Amino acid sequence: MPKRISSEEEIEVGDFYEDCRFHPRLCIQVSIPDGFPDDIKGISLIDGSVCACSIKQCGLRILTTTEAIRWKLEGPTYLPNLERMKNGWKQ
Repeated sequence: MPKRISSEEEIEVGDFYEDCRFHPRLCIQVSIPDGFPDDIKGISLIDGSVCACSIKQCGLRILTTTEAIRWKLEGPTYLPNLERMKNGWKQ
């Protein structure tokens, strides 16, 4: 099960994490200079979008490589089927 990230010391560039939209993301930047100190930026494995999220406000969770791939293909298994379908994942 993914572990909640509580500080920028728990994630590095190259790590996978789940953002507040349930997208698995590849971390590309930690502590964004023009953002807040706890912001991280990542590339979505779902749609390729780049997004910055707050570690403290967005409930980000670290993912293993296996979890990130599973999230990309099937969505988070803890989401109800309707929510998964709305985000484009299979049932």
